[in-house]
Amino acid sequence: MIVTAARLSVFGILGIALGLVYFHALRRSIEGYPAQRGWLFAALAALARLAAAATALALIARAGAGALLVAFLGFLTARALSLRRATKAA
Repeated sequence: MIVTAARLSVFGILGIALGLVYFHALRRSIEGYPAQRGWLFAALAALARLAAAATALALIARAGAGALLVAFLGFLTARALSLRRATKAA
């Protein structure tokens, strides 16, 4: 399947959105640790985050390797943005 530059940019935006949601959920989970919600909450939250990211990337992979690569680069961009935001807040 041939993927145009416009479609690749859409997958890049989807990757950034996926990453921002993933890392926001990670931050909320980390903030919940001091509340002593227990290890089960932490394990289920981690499993849910991983399952959601894996499912989204698997669906994106159906569009081709280029789409998956661009989406993953978007995910990594969101990681960098989240780390920058977290270090400025600290």
